[in-house]
Amino acid sequence: MIQKSPHISSEVGFRLAGLADGEGHFAITHQRRGWNCRFTIKMRADDLAILERLVNYVGLGVIYQNECRPTPGRQNNPAFQWHIGKKAETLELVHIFEEYPLWSRKAEEFTVWAEAVRYWTDPAWVYGCNRRGHRELLLDWTPFEDYQRRLLAARKFVLPVELRERVLA
Repeated sequence: MIQKSPHISSEVGFRLAGLADGEGHFAITHQRRGWNCRFTIKMRADDLAILERLVNYVGLGVIYQNECRPTPGRQNNPAFQWHIGKKAETLELVHIFEEYPLWSRKAEEFTVWAEAVRYWTDPAWVYGCNRRGHRELLLDWTPFEDYQRRLLAARKFVLPVELRERVLA
């Protein structure tokens, strides 16, 4: 069942989905204290107003300034990153993208990421009952390795057969 996001308009929802299709990054990473799910959009500093508007409309995440690391042969423009990484916020973002779906191949990445977010935000996986029926900390991290593997597999670019034949001919 798709949970409606009443606080954003359909115009903002579809714009967010389009921006996420092109610039979004879904991540499942291992940190010191366990696994983490996050979503980021990185844009040049001259597009900061777009990120600020999205944060104001959607009400999720924070904006960080990315440090410019000089890379020989590349232009190093200042950039900003919209970061959504809190459990409640990532779950809200899942609801938004279910209501305003992605259209590109990134939709497959989102599907895997959304599964991981639901698992990560579900209190049942954190606490369970031991043999005596007492609540205890479980934290079974093994599904995250599978989610991370599936997310990386969804990112691999595969040229369709008909295009491959034209390119190789």
